[in-house]
This record gives sequence, C-alpha cells and structure tokens, in this order.
Amino acid sequence: RRRWRRQPSLRIERRAQHKAVGRKARAVIQDIEAAEAARQAAALERQRRESGLIEAVEALALVDNPAAVRQELARLSQSWSELGVTDSASTERFARASAAVDAAIARREREAEEESERARVRAEAIATRIALCERVETLDGEDVLAQLIPIEEEWRSLLPIVGDGPQSAELT
Repeated sequence: RRRWRRQPSLRIERRAQHKAVGRKARAVIQDIEAAEAARQAAALERQRRESGLIEAVEALALVDNPAAVRQELARLSQSWSELGVTDSASTERFARASAAVDAAIARREREAEEESERARVRAEAIATRIALCERVETLDGEDVLAQLIPIEEEWRSLLPIVGDGPQSAELT
C-alpha cells in the first residue's frame, strides 16, 4: 500500500517539476523571440534612417543656394558617418548622391561667377556710355562738331546693350 501512495505523489512531483521547467522554457523562448523582434525592428529603423539620409542628400542637388547646400551636405555626411553603414550598396548610393551634390554646387558657383562677370561687364559698358554722354554735355566752342566726331566713333564701336537678353552675352 505504501508503494501505491508514493507513486502518485512522485507523479505529481514530477509533473510539478515539468511544469516549472516548461514555464522556464516558455519564458526563455519568449525572451529569445522578443530579442529577435527588437533586433529586426532596430535593423528596419536603421535601414529607414539610411534611406532617409540618402534621399535627403539626393534632394540637395535641386537646391539653388550653394552655401546652404554645402552646410547641409556636411551635416548629412556627419550623420551618415555616425550611423556607421556597412552595406556596400547603400554606401555606394550615398557616395554617388554626394558626388552629384558636389557637382551641382560647383555648377551653381560657376554660373554665379559667370553672372557676376556679365553684370560687371554690363556695368562697365553702361559707365562708358555715361562717360561719353558727359563728355558730349561738356563740349564747348565753335569746333563742337569736330570734337563730337571721335566721341561718336567711340560710341559706335561699343557693343549694344539689350537687357539681359542674348546681346548682353556678347559683352563677355
């Protein structure tokens, strides 16, 4: 009889131990699954940040202010470095976008220099015309027509100025 009584208690005891082991196993599995989900979420967030940085750099190529673009590119490049991207495709895409922005900055700076040079040449041409007009206004004496001939020849030798149109490009 004692044996019979001991066996059910052993079964209960074993079942209790199995329940505790099962609970621990379930807890470990849940922890593993939670860690994997967190890792996947972090990887997804990292990928989203990478894409966002690349798209922001690509958008800089459309901005007209070279100084602001250069400053923003430096900030985005710093963020990219801090992110520590190891994916070669993303790194290559970022490098291409950065190179395109650098080319756009150089092009805009060159265009600004050319525009500045055109404005300078135009201002000189206008100043020359004003000086000739002032010389005409100061002509005096009986030989005014003789004095006017060299001024008139100088005026005719000047290129025409017509707004900012095609003729103004001939001034450069």
